[in-house]
Order: sequence, then structure tokens, then C-alpha cells
Amino acid sequence: MSAYYLKRTLRDAHNIIRYGRNAPLGDGCLYIDPARITHALYGVHNGKRISFRQDSARVLGGDWDMADTLEDIEDLPKMKACRLHFQQGHSWHEAGAYRPLMHRLRKEGTADFCNSLDDIKRRYQKIDRLYKKIGKRRAMKTRQQLGYPAYWREFGGIFVHIARDGRGIMGGGGMHRLAIAKILELDVIPIRVGRVHEEAVKAGLIRKMRWRKLMRRRDVVQIPDEDRAEAQKNRRHGARITGSDAT
Repeated sequence: MSAYYLKRTLRDAHNIIRYGRNAPLGDGCLYIDPARITHALYGVHNGKRISFRQDSARVLGGDWDMADTLEDIEDLPKMKACRLHFQQGHSWHEAGAYRPLMHRLRKEGTADFCNSLDDIKRRYQKIDRLYKKIGKRRAMKTRQQLGYPAYWREFGGIFVHIARDGRGIMGGGGMHRLAIAKILELDVIPIRVGRVHEEAVKAGLIRKMRWRKLMRRRDVVQIPDEDRAEAQKNRRHGARITGSDAT
């Protein structure tokens, strides 16, 4: 067992012992209205933004979820670029989507699984295809519906912290997918649980967020024929993180 999954197992055990059936589980799948995700939480280390992705299902008290410690999600570059592209018709280049990735390429040699400008262009072509798919089905799939291994849970999904009142706080990972969900005004989306405020756990909010009424609809649960090949590919390569996880 890798160190990551060992740590996740120990955190799960601790949460279950302390909170019982209300306990959040590491990389667990929850459901939330994307309109309730209005802010983002990031830290800074050595001048770089960090997203606390190791905090999945970590239960914390305090005021980390209060608005004065957070960033407005509409101010984030990826959110702005998606609105300019999908809602106002600008090209990805005009929307400024390439600029930060090119800066990282020059500085670090790679950025979000991209090693060249052509890679960046292909990445955003993939986001365009994703937008069309989600817009057509009016729903976003879980990682298991996409064919990833069950032990991943929602690992690689949109990473969202849960505030004391059940609001979502973007934690990094999946920003483009969240932007798409907001622009398309989806009712509910699956997310990978981030850190969780203790008051939300004690109020039973996490237990309620595990269920999604729309999941009972066969047209949402079933994987459409055109996506089965993708699901099979994901299943075969489930041992590694693919570039789509950073989208």
C-alpha cells in the first residue's frame, strides 16, 4: 500500500471513530450545487500557490472558511478565461488562458502535463470537447462512472472544501470543470471532498451530501455508448494520474 493510501486509511479510521456515520472519508465523493462554490482557499509557499490537496477529509475547526480569508472565485484567472471563451466567444489565446502556462513552461519546463505550446492548444481543445459533452448530457460524471478504479473514490475530481454551513470552497484541481458547471448552470456536481469544517460534520451535512437525487435517473447513472471506450481506457490506466485530472 502506498504511503498516500495508508495515510488516507488512517484518517478514515480516525474520522469514523470520532464522528461515526457523519464522518467524511478521504477522496470521498460528495454532491453540491456549483452555485454554492463562490470562493477559493489557497496558501502560499516559497512564492507559489498551494492548494491543500493532502487535506482530503481532514476535519478542522476555526475560521479558515470565513470569507475574509478566501479569494472570490470569479477573480481567478481560469474562471475569467472560461467566461470570456464560453460566454463571450473569445479564443482561448484572447482570453489569456495560454499566458500562465507559457510562463510556467519557460520557467519550469512543464505545466499541467504540457511540454509545449502545441500541448497547451490540445489541452484546451479537450476542454472544448468536455464543455460540449457536459452541455449535452446536463450532468457531470463521477470518477467511477468515467471508469477509474473504485479504490480511487473521487480522486482526481473537482477538489472542494466544505465550510461550516455546507458551502463549497474551491481547493484547486478541476477549476475548468467547475467553471463549466457554473456557466452551464448545472444543478449538482460530484466533487472530491477537501478539508471539512467540524461544525458541518457535527450537523450531519456531510452525510446528506453523499446522496444525489439525480443519481436515480438512468440517463445520468449509465455511461453513454460514446464514452465506453474512454471508460475502458481509464480503467486500464487507472494506476496513474492522467492530464485530465488537472483540468
